[in-house]
Amino acid sequence: EITKLNATHLEGVITVDTIEDLLALDLTKLEENPKVYVLGYHSPNDGGGGFYIYNVNKPKSEHNGGTIIDASKSFPIDWNNIEQQNNWFNGDNTGFGVWERIINNTINIRCFGAKQDNTTDDTLAINSFNNNIAPEYISA
Repeated sequence: EITKLNATHLEGVITVDTIEDLLALDLTKLEENPKVYVLGYHSPNDGGGGFYIYNVNKPKSEHNGGTIIDASKSFPIDWNNIEQQNNWFNGDNTGFGVWERIINNTINIRCFGAKQDNTTDDTLAINSFNNNIAPEYISA
């Protein structure tokens, strides 16, 4: 289930530049159910940013690299390395607690890490997007 609400009504929002920065947050130093605005997936304003709330009850095994992000996963150092991408998109961890994206209105493949730069293989990001997003949330 994807959380859908109007993110403009969130108070106490922390802002970080990227998903990698989201993963670097020390959850022990944040308030309960922290809310974070990520400016971009790989870099600010790359079209992959959005709001996330930490959900302590959602299983880490639901990690999909886009709408559900396990904070204990390692973000790929080299996005062109398919093995690192496979490790990233594989929801293989046990336990609970993930960053859950708040879907405002629509979502696109950049929210799953697709770079669309004609050099990076975006297949895994696109597949994760296609396997995890309901059609009513998809933007062109």
